[in-house]
Amino acid sequence: MLPGTLGSLKIVVVDDDPMILTVVGRCLTHFGASVTLCEDAMTGIHAVERMRPDVVLVDLIMPDHDGFFLLRQIKDFEQVHDWRARIVVVTGVRDPDLEHELQQDGLTYLPKPFAPRDLFDAVSQSLEPFSLPEKRLASVPNAV
Repeated sequence: MLPGTLGSLKIVVVDDDPMILTVVGRCLTHFGASVTLCEDAMTGIHAVERMRPDVVLVDLIMPDHDGFFLLRQIKDFEQVHDWRARIVVVTGVRDPDLEHELQQDGLTYLPKPFAPRDLFDAVSQSLEPFSLPEKRLASVPNAV
């Protein structure tokens, strides 16, 4: 992947807001990613199962099945198929406790509204090789 691009990433975006889907899809495509847009959690999980994308952007607040339902479905699929997607939670919910909990689970948190650069940074951050706890351990000098 070239710096400043999202290279050949496959990304699934799940959001019930058609405007968000359109804007996010255009931005990610502009950054070089292959993008699949889904308007609900069930369509999203089917796309994830079919495509096995590199990254999934998940809105938390959706009718019928919410983003938490989708996250559980993705986790179950990952365990059964020994595969892992990077997750970016995109939400209008501004809650420091939720943000902390999501980050502890290795998920990237992107609050709405956001700029295209914020979207790019969140996707890039989700691809970093270490989880938050591993980063903390890596920054501790050896005391031996």
